[in-house]
Amino acid sequence: MQARRLLLKDGVQTEAVRQFAQGNWFLWNRIEPLDHQPLVYEWATPASDCRIRYVDDHRLGLKWFDVEGPRCEATIELIRRSLPVYERAEILTLCSEARTEAEGIWAAYKLAVTAGPTFDPELFGCFGDLANHRDAGVRRAAIYAMEQARWREFAGIAEPMAEDDPHEDVRARAAALVRALQ
Repeated sequence: MQARRLLLKDGVQTEAVRQFAQGNWFLWNRIEPLDHQPLVYEWATPASDCRIRYVDDHRLGLKWFDVEGPRCEATIELIRRSLPVYERAEILTLCSEARTEAEGIWAAYKLAVTAGPTFDPELFGCFGDLANHRDAGVRRAAIYAMEQARWREFAGIAEPMAEDDPHEDVRARAAALVRALQ
């Protein structure tokens, strides 16, 4: 069973998540953050039918839950009712309305966290929008987001970037992505 991911909205503090979890689940594991490793908490429901993994990625500035198990729907609903999470439509809007470099990069990072391992045509369009953004920083962030999801379909976006992008570093990253997808 594939884990379901819930991206927390900006401003949600890890301490608030920890207190919320303490009242609902059993702590199973805690992994301390390092330079290239996020803070991770892992909990289980009292019936042990759902595993909850919380990630506070200080590199991206994002926090999310991965929830999996045979009866995870109730846990997902509890999280949605108790903590502010991004809805799919909000991520789509962030990507389509990104005008500045900062907005585009932020949208790409959120898209990277939101996209699962299974191809999603609607989210694929968001990757394409960001890959065609006028700012090179956004295009680099879009490549980063594609590297996280690793859908084979990204070759259709990355190949033209590897050949035609005006910035050498964007071309190089896109070429590396194309090779990784083969």
